Amino acid sequence: MNKIWQQIEEKRKQLYTLMACYQDFQHPRVIETSQSIDRLLNQLYSINKSINNSRFRSGNK
Repeated sequence: MNKIWQQIEEKRKQLYTLMACYQDFQHPRVIETSQSIDRLLNQLYSINKSINNSRFRSGNK
């Protein structure tokens, strides 16, 4: 999970740089980077949900 967080942080910095550079939030590179962050966040959500479900099934809340 730490690796995913690192990737999110890198993409976030890249997104802010692109937004400042292009001053256009609909620029294809800005959209692509934003979608990449969304995919990484979805991965984290899935991992976290899986961990929580396994804890619930085992009785550890």
